[in-house]
Amino acid sequence: MWRGWVSDGRVELEFFQFKPEAIQAFDEVIAGFEAENPGIHVVQNAVPDAGTAIRTRLVRNDVPDVMTLNGDFSFGELSGAGVFYDFADEPVLDEVNPAIVEILQNLGTGGEGEVNGVPFANNASGVIYNMDLFAEHGVEPPTTFDEMVAAAETFQAEGVLPIYGTLKDQWTSLPAWNSISANVMPSDFFDRLRAEETSFAEVYPAVAERLLTLFSFAQEDKLSRDRIGQGPGAGPVSRPAGCARAGSVGPCSRP
Repeated sequence: MWRGWVSDGRVELEFFQFKPEAIQAFDEVIAGFEAENPGIHVVQNAVPDAGTAIRTRLVRNDVPDVMTLNGDFSFGELSGAGVFYDFADEPVLDEVNPAIVEILQNLGTGGEGEVNGVPFANNASGVIYNMDLFAEHGVEPPTTFDEMVAAAETFQAEGVLPIYGTLKDQWTSLPAWNSISANVMPSDFFDRLRAEETSFAEVYPAVAERLLTLFSFAQEDKLSRDRIGQGPGAGPVSRPAGCARAGSVGPCSRP
């Protein structure tokens, strides 16, 4: 399927993606692709709320030719509806870690054995910390949540900001939430949830309690007295200023 033709006779394809910060990087990829494929013109369409946008378009049977989406519940639903191409027999998957392909399949597929996407990025969830500050204050890097709280209390008592919160955008609380939930909830939680033997309300209060504890050590806004803090772009540049910053927002948190 393609959008159509441009006036010079090339095929026009729409590339749908949802990260405005990646527009320039994708422009470079597109330029390289077009150089190798002179008969194709690619139009990049970057939208802020991809989940809502793609569902609205699917209702109108308006499916982009190529798209990037988060590998999440919404992707699983759309895959299960048979919206996406099956890449199971495509050589490109030979270059992808089989474990990551399996994660994508577990989210949902259009049929048995299908692979309805090609994973091209995978986030590691962890903690970024200031090694110099830890050494200066004699604090060992924590390996448990209780040890992290104890470390934060030590920094706080010595006048050092323990956590630099980048919570101005709603999504930036998710990396910490995902890390905590993966270690708190039972390993069979989703199997039991599908069997209607448990619920989020039963298991997730413990996750929410830890998240609140974690960000109680973040900076306060001097005007509103809340802990909304800065946007995700502020975290990386804050670390050299001396904040013992914990909590990762993915590869974009690298300075």
